[in-house]
Amino acid sequence: MKDLIVVPVACFCLLFAVAPGLCASLDASDGGMEVIGPSTVIMHNVFVGSAFYYVAFQWHPFLNVWYPIAYGLEDPAFSAGEYYPLEEGDTWTYQLSSGGTLTLTVNGTEEICGLTCIRFEASDGSTTYWISDESGIFMSRFIFDDGTYITWCPPMKIVPAHLYLGTQSLTVFTDAPYRLGNDIQVGSQSGWSSFVVKGSEDVTVPAGTFAGCFRSTFAYTYTETWSGAVGMRIEEAWYAQDVGIVKRINIEAASHGGTVFRTSFEGYSLQSSSRVD
Repeated sequence: MKDLIVVPVACFCLLFAVAPGLCASLDASDGGMEVIGPSTVIMHNVFVGSAFYYVAFQWHPFLNVWYPIAYGLEDPAFSAGEYYPLEEGDTWTYQLSSGGTLTLTVNGTEEICGLTCIRFEASDGSTTYWISDESGIFMSRFIFDDGTYITWCPPMKIVPAHLYLGTQSLTVFTDAPYRLGNDIQVGSQSGWSSFVVKGSEDVTVPAGTFAGCFRSTFAYTYTETWSGAVGMRIEEAWYAQDVGIVKRINIEAASHGGTVFRTSFEGYSLQSSSRVD
């Protein structure tokens, strides 16, 4: 069994060897497997050096291993930054399924966890801080409408940088501090978030019809130390290139001691948007 484990690892290392006898450092934290046949799969988003690669593997029934048969630079179907632009002054107004509207505005930056984060203000009184760069889209802080807030250091990854149909990403966080408006910490959250690209669709909303949107599911689970509550939020979203989210459905539930005490549902449909070039 030991030999069977060593063989695919050795082949995988040789595949990315930067010099004889040396292997490049691999990061597959944003990787995902695409099944293209009964005995062939592709691993996407393997970060090597400074670039993303795909690697195709085929099953060897006699050796009982997966071995690499091809690789190359990843050519993502979607680049996250192009589908979620965040520039100073950009605004989005959504019609809510519960009635009324919600407007989001990019308004300045702030240093959080030693990083420059984009301030994203909402008309409901909440504020979110984001990072959007070549490594993906991250959330560093969420301020509720009552002034309490949660901070993730390092920032929590929301969307991987390179996306294809079937992309999967999982981020675990521990002891994200929860503070009152006067900065007094009263507890923390621990949990995980996941992001999956499910398909490509045309979407019609009040702002118009947007072709080729990628559809995703973002899940966020948490446990609160200050209350003992556990919860989950699931967001189904459709992203349009050079626009951002044009449609979103949020479902959330929280429980304490096995009893559900809060549930919510909200749908968002883009009514209008304004981008600053």
